[in-house]
Amino acid sequence: MGLRVRQLCHLLVITFISGIVLVDKCCGNDVMGCGGFVKSIVNINYNQIFIKLLLYVICISFDLKMCFNDSLTDKGIVKYSTDCAPNNGYYFIPLYDKGLYQLKIEPPKGWTFDPMFVDLNFDGKSDLCSQQNDINFAFKGFTVSGKVFSDGSTTGPSGIAITLRAKRNDNVLKTTLTTDDGYYEFKEVLPGEYAIDASHESLKLKKSRIEITVVNDNIDVSTNPENNLSILGYEVSGSVMSDGEPIHSVLFALFSRTRRSVLGCDSKQIPIKKVANDLIYLCHISSDKSGLFRFPTVPFGSYVLIPFYGGNDVKFDVKPKELEFEVKNENIKIETVFEIEGFSVAGRVVVDQRGVPNAEIKFQDQSTGRQQLIKTQTNGVYNVENVKTGSYLISVTAPHMTFDPISVKISPISSQIPDITPNAFDVCGTFALKSAKTSLKITLNFKSNKYSEVITADVNDKFCVSLRPDVYTVSPITSDLDKNFKLFPSQMSITVKSEPILDLKFTEFTASITGRINTLDATNDLQIKLIHKIDNQLIKNLKFSNLRKISQNKFEFQFDNISPDVYQISITKDIDSWCWLSNTHTIEVIDKDLKDIEFTQKGYILSLYFSHVIDIELKYPSNQVKSLAIGSDHSLKHCVSESGIYSILPKGCHKFSETSSEVITFDTSKDAGKLISRTAVKHQLSANVITTLNVSDIVLTVKMKPFGGEEFAQRLHLVQHKSFKSDNELLFEYLISILVKPMVNIYLEPSSSQLLFKPNSFETSRLNQIMSSYLIKPMVNIYLEPSSSQLLFKPNSFETKLEDECLENAVTFKGKIGLFINGQIYPKLEGVAIKINHDEQVLLTTKTDSLGKYMAGPFDSDVQMTVSAEKSGYFFKNIANKLGHFDAILLSKISVHVRDDANAPLSDVLVSISGGPENYRKNSVTPASGQLSFPDLHSGQYFIRVMKKEYDFEPFSQMTSVDDGSDIKIDIRAKKVAFSCIGVTDSLNGEPEPGVVVEAIGLRNIVTDSRVNCSQLQEEAVSETNGSFRVRGLRPECQYAIRIKANDERNKLFNQSIPRIHLIRVEDRDISNVRLIIFRRITQMDVSGDVITSPEYLSSLKVRLFNDVNGDQPITTIAFTSSPFFFLPALNIDNRNYFIRLESSLSPNLYELETPSKSFRANTSHTHLTLTFNPKSKANVNSNHYIEHDITHGSVYTLPLILLFITIIYNYNKISPLLQQTFHYFNRLNAERALNSENINSLFTIKRKPKSKKI
Repeated sequence: MGLRVRQLCHLLVITFISGIVLVDKCCGNDVMGCGGFVKSIVNINYNQIFIKLLLYVICISFDLKMCFNDSLTDKGIVKYSTDCAPNNGYYFIPLYDKGLYQLKIEPPKGWTFDPMFVDLNFDGKSDLCSQQNDINFAFKGFTVSGKVFSDGSTTGPSGIAITLRAKRNDNVLKTTLTTDDGYYEFKEVLPGEYAIDASHESLKLKKSRIEITVVNDNIDVSTNPENNLSILGYEVSGSVMSDGEPIHSVLFALFSRTRRSVLGCDSKQIPIKKVANDLIYLCHISSDKSGLFRFPTVPFGSYVLIPFYGGNDVKFDVKPKELEFEVKNENIKIETVFEIEGFSVAGRVVVDQRGVPNAEIKFQDQSTGRQQLIKTQTNGVYNVENVKTGSYLISVTAPHMTFDPISVKISPISSQIPDITPNAFDVCGTFALKSAKTSLKITLNFKSNKYSEVITADVNDKFCVSLRPDVYTVSPITSDLDKNFKLFPSQMSITVKSEPILDLKFTEFTASITGRINTLDATNDLQIKLIHKIDNQLIKNLKFSNLRKISQNKFEFQFDNISPDVYQISITKDIDSWCWLSNTHTIEVIDKDLKDIEFTQKGYILSLYFSHVIDIELKYPSNQVKSLAIGSDHSLKHCVSESGIYSILPKGCHKFSETSSEVITFDTSKDAGKLISRTAVKHQLSANVITTLNVSDIVLTVKMKPFGGEEFAQRLHLVQHKSFKSDNELLFEYLISILVKPMVNIYLEPSSSQLLFKPNSFETSRLNQIMSSYLIKPMVNIYLEPSSSQLLFKPNSFETKLEDECLENAVTFKGKIGLFINGQIYPKLEGVAIKINHDEQVLLTTKTDSLGKYMAGPFDSDVQMTVSAEKSGYFFKNIANKLGHFDAILLSKISVHVRDDANAPLSDVLVSISGGPENYRKNSVTPASGQLSFPDLHSGQYFIRVMKKEYDFEPFSQMTSVDDGSDIKIDIRAKKVAFSCIGVTDSLNGEPEPGVVVEAIGLRNIVTDSRVNCSQLQEEAVSETNGSFRVRGLRPECQYAIRIKANDERNKLFNQSIPRIHLIRVEDRDISNVRLIIFRRITQMDVSGDVITSPEYLSSLKVRLFNDVNGDQPITTIAFTSSPFFFLPALNIDNRNYFIRLESSLSPNLYELETPSKSFRANTSHTHLTLTFNPKSKANVNSNHYIEHDITHGSVYTLPLILLFITIIYNYNKISPLLQQTFHYFNRLNAERALNSENINSLFTIKRKPKSKKI
């Protein structure tokens, strides 16, 4: 073999192993896709079911069965999704590209179908879809799920046996076990009545059977708390020991913070101490001879277990003293072993047999000095734990008591501690003074021994002394203070017996002030204020609760502890609502109490404010009537002398109330002193209607629109009228009287079936004056419109805005007899919509009766009118010379018209229709006109769906009811939401490469606010016989990488393309002129190499090739002659590891030899290896000179270059065209690299640094 350096040959010769893959087109005039039915023997809601088509992303196996493994289900990309026809479950999905797909049904969670998915190898010929076979999904049933709960919990245990039975015969249908949290479920359950049973070999169930009814959906039994299976409780067990021996008869009390029912234990109370007050005692059990205890049925929850062992006098300590544990969804084995330790004793601190609570006990062991600090309980009892036999010193400390320490001996035999009582108690008191004094003292005289003692008060005027039980006299000492300063009492006698005295008090002299209040009515909000006259400082304020009631209307007040001075007393109410003869008195306190100060009520304050100057009529409770005037300041303040209810009636044209009554009630018990304010809410507007015909059906429509609010309307029937003559013509006048709120636009419009009114419109903006009784709010536009079945009115309406006054005779509506139109539909047809129009304005709309007739009017005979008829499914034709008469023509077909955003017809749209009594279905594609017709349809319901890749439709689908002879037209708008990449795959010499799978991989979004995640998108296409391809469905605002699809069996003949990746940005149009130059796959690897050494050693060298499996057996061996270059036989590209080793025949006795080696992997088309061989002669080892061999690059490469040049000259005629083609290719390749370098660099930059970049 000659030289085969493939790394150099790539620059000169490119050869292809050509092959043609024929791909049949599945498009054209035929509609290719997958269709079928979702079937069910029971009624289900088809609207909740979707069918999806998934494309497998990667399938690297040549065995197609491996591509349909269940594990690949989640590795597909959803290519299409559709719903089912709601009437019969029909579906249809179009297919555009061949490939491996999965057709998958997605019902609501819990609904089961057979099958749930179907794997497809869509080839356009032999698969189910290509052969137009239905792929049906059969409904198997719903899911019944629930939980077995632990009583009192939202979870439950696993392992409970659950059985589903038929209710009618109790036959077992399905069985299962509960999983975590007690969950269970039964799939494929059809509608019917069932019973669910629960059972367990050891656990007790509170409820073991429930009954359910499955109708049309899944059932979650756990959503109904009253219909749940539940477990009563679980076993809790443990043990108690002492020095390794079991202890029996130890009581274990169970407590909880919530009251629970525990079975299998004794609920009788035992003398045991709770650790926490919020614990509730439940029951107890005793340990047996083996030291074991067991609570058989403990409900779910948290508990505290407290052991007890001993009698009333001695209680042995059990450790731990308490144990908290939780019962969840399983039996509990308490691992902690309870141990018996020391014993406990109890004592009391008492006074007169009453326990002293919270006394501090210091319990000290006299032999060891060890002490415990304890506090007594509320009954004076204290407990000492872990007591050993010995002598103890007990010291007690309690507030306001003094105790002597006692010494006691304690043993299990003698465990009684005597009661401890105090020997002295505190006597404390205080001086209550208005001003600070110094050196306050008291004298204590002991009655038993005539002994006396002086006690000095502290800086807070308080004193305190500890005294033993006796009788004492306590006296204040005032000789050192002001002569006018006095304390009361001057002496106290006290007896100290069995408790402290803490409330002795000596006070400074002050006066009392009393008086009376006389009112006309009962009250509860009076206040009496005492104010210092000189500096106007408030001294005291007596509220009503501080007054003493003498009678219904008489009260007494009193100020205590008042120092001598001049004061002012005044009376007030929370609301200034009463009149007084005098509401203040000035008094002086000298040396005695003051009495007989009196306040007398005169009457009640009436305070009014009106928005307008008016007169009012005031009626007293005694029926006396007074007239009062509201002045220019719009206010009135008046004092009325009678208690009770007054009536106030405004006089004038203004309406001050929304109700029919204008009377204002003034109740002295509630309204006295309060400002009664009224604003005019309505003003009167008057108008009239004059007709030439006496009719009784005139209706006045009143429309009002408040400022900033919504319009509302009311209708008034005008009946009362008067007749008069004008120019010898008898006329009838109907009066209109309306009360209108200010700033209201008013619009009036009369109507009648026989009369016309002139003028036909009237509008005013005058300020109104109130006349009568119809109320309209301020800033409201008001619209008045009269109507009648016989009359027409002019003006036909009236509109105005009322501000702040009345408007009289605002408008006169004149009515006259109108024109009527009588028409008919032939043949008779009921419910036809008739419209009467004038200059594109609809005057009236009505419908025909069962005979196809109608009557409309009245209309103005001077107005030119047109009549039109409408009814779905019919076409109506005017009958000549007969106004309002029509011929009805019946239509009968469904037409679909599809247009795009530009209103242009859209072709190649798949229209699928199904339904009707004969289960009709048809799938058709729209022609260039975008229109399709489906004639000859039976009456019934039809489901219509439209589909085309890269488009969204509005509506996407709809259900249509078709009657005999009806013509239904459906307009559908299409919006292009995706685009295509159009290009070609060819070889370097321009020959097309068919059968290449080209894919578009989404890279990133090119806008920041896109709703599509572009990085999750993928589309693909297969190049056709001419090398062209079209990748459809590319989403706008995305950047894609166009490449040949890797790891695809269909691309097994193709190695790579140039460019490897073509980047595109999809915006608002298709992208074309994309070229991929395809290189066929190379299957062998060439290995070349050279040795750098002195020529004299070449003949002694060999190079051997080994692989990593048989490292000691060479695959091939090559000997060197005169050239340092070597070439190994071609290797298969199998990705295995190989290595070469250089060996020499030189004698190791004469030379120091090294055997160099190099390794490589067989994963590329060529590799070149260089080895260095530099032996050293042992004869010159000790010399300082070494022979150096200079081998230049020129000497190494000159020979192969000469041989290559000779070969090119000899084969010039054959190689010349190929050299020209290669030169042309590299020129074009360089140009493409220059254009794409920025995009490719950007791509790799994104992979290295995932930072957002605005494009």
